[in-house]
Amino acid sequence: MLSFIAPERNEAVTISLWNKKEDAETYNQKTYPDILRALARVIEGTPHVETFEVSNSTSHQIAASAVGS
Repeated sequence: MLSFIAPERNEAVTISLWNKKEDAETYNQKTYPDILRALARVIEGTPHVETFEVSNSTSHQIAASAVGS
């Protein structure tokens, strides 16, 4: 999970990566509502959730390189 915060704009963006779409859907249905309740005291409004497919990634190359060393 990656989080980016822009305090001067009162904005934050969090990116989570999932191996399987089903895992992301399970998180969204079962865990995310609890996260929203926990954050309710510190955020205004409801966060906007979007889903994307990864088109390119170098992280798997970095991990494979580390294992091969």
